[in-house]
Amino acid sequence: MLRTKIIYISLIAVTAAVSAFFDVKSAGIVLGFEIALIPMLLIYVFAVRRNIEAEIKIPYFHTRKENDFNIDVRLVNKSILPVTDLWVRIGLKDIFTDETASMKEEAVIDSKGEAVLRFTVKARYSGKVRVELEQLRVFDPLHLFSIRLKKDTGTDEFLVLPRFQKIFIGGNASSKLRHEWEQCSHTASGEDISEVFDVHEYRNGDKLSRVHWKLTAKTGDYLVKEYSLPVENMIFFFADLRIRSGEAAKRDRSELDGYFELLASISWSLAWEGISHVVIWYDAAKKATMIEHIEHEKDVYGMIEKIFGSPLYDVDYDLKTMYMTEHEREIKADNSLLINTDGDVFFGDVCIDHFDLKDAERKLMEWKLEI
Repeated sequence: MLRTKIIYISLIAVTAAVSAFFDVKSAGIVLGFEIALIPMLLIYVFAVRRNIEAEIKIPYFHTRKENDFNIDVRLVNKSILPVTDLWVRIGLKDIFTDETASMKEEAVIDSKGEAVLRFTVKARYSGKVRVELEQLRVFDPLHLFSIRLKKDTGTDEFLVLPRFQKIFIGGNASSKLRHEWEQCSHTASGEDISEVFDVHEYRNGDKLSRVHWKLTAKTGDYLVKEYSLPVENMIFFFADLRIRSGEAAKRDRSELDGYFELLASISWSLAWEGISHVVIWYDAAKKATMIEHIEHEKDVYGMIEKIFGSPLYDVDYDLKTMYMTEHEREIKADNSLLINTDGDVFFGDVCIDHFDLKDAERKLMEWKLEI
């Protein structure tokens, strides 16, 4: 734009010189037009600026890493003037690591018209990504002037899922858990089964018999009960998000990606085999242990989304002790799993395997979990 201004000022200077030193009547007319055009272009950009609306539109709210993903920006021009050039820049932020990136596109919008700009991204790693309109800038037709739109255009998010690998689940404990889970009613009354340990907003597929009507009446939103099974019928799966002090900034992102792939694959495979379990982790932002009940494979997606919103920490929390203290429960050695960001897998208090998290996918393809 600076180059365009220099050219235009030079053109005015040449026209003024011709008008002053040569008897050319048309030169004065041209000079007057060139000077008068400047305020007209300024009025144009200010007038158009007031009549532009922009909105982020994400067609799908989840994708898998390395897949192309589209982000649309819908632009509306309410002015009778056409928009000859509009620059749109969006910002992308990995919520888990705070890494950022940006993309820019240009648009032309007819008078009283609309346009949709499509940005195609490909996420290298899994996580939750926040999208925001960083900048919208409108230009006059000659690119002499531009002005930034100051409207609050909001943000949106999408989820990049890790790859799920089907793991063989074997061992005496897994057979016992499958058997007992099949014998339990999910809705019948009883000492432990009727105990509600959490509620969530109504989702498609939830049974009406599980709606918590009292809380629904109080809040105005449909809330669904999540029943707890007897402790001996359930796997307690602890996801340790601790990073040793000083390592967070140096930690290879691919290692964290491998960690989430390990977490998702174990949980998804347990659900596939009909083994009910709870995933427990510490949310350093909320300063509380978080619990997600996994009954079906679809529940894993909600758990992954929530855990991506929990930051890493460098304090050595004892997750099992914290959970047992908060919920006044004992956890047996033969029904607890724990994985940490070093790639260690514990069953009870015994480390049963170790993963090179940079290459977790290869090992998961042929790994067997014996519990």
